[in-house]
Amino acid sequence: MRKMTEEIANMTFEELCACVKSQYNNILPESAYESPESLSEALKDIEKDKGYRNRYNVTAFMILQACVRMQQRIFTVADIADYTGLSKHTISECIRRWIKYDFRYLTRLQKRIKAGAYKYKIRKHGIETYIALKKRIRRGFDLNQMQRTPRRIDCYFYINDIGKAKGLTEADLPQIVI
Repeated sequence: MRKMTEEIANMTFEELCACVKSQYNNILPESAYESPESLSEALKDIEKDKGYRNRYNVTAFMILQACVRMQQRIFTVADIADYTGLSKHTISECIRRWIKYDFRYLTRLQKRIKAGAYKYKIRKHGIETYIALKKRIRRGFDLNQMQRTPRRIDCYFYINDIGKAKGLTEADLPQIVI
């Protein structure tokens, strides 16, 4: 680690930018190379990125699965995040879309907890959707229920550009636990 720090300290900013460009296959925006601070922030963002994304409706399945399997029947976004390992932001955005487009998977209860977070309860339609998605996963189909004929799918996650730069393979991708 110390040797690498010394090598970086002896580089000019332009040399460092060229090294980063070659290592990450130009996936960083050009604005990242304007200053050392912006390059540092871009590299921190890359390190936070897992290198893979999930396919259509996998997040919805994971949230519904948590809602069905949790012991408590009334829960918050934080409870779902603890159970699934997803970020609170991802879960909140998914639930916000469900409410916006009137998918009746969850009911938002009137009373909030003391911290101000909403409490939710899963509805019958949410349980039915979870069961339908679970059947599709067992058969190896994609989770897009809007298509008449479902497509076969091998993996519900795919490697993005950052994952390719990090050297991820198909074996490194997580699997959905049913």
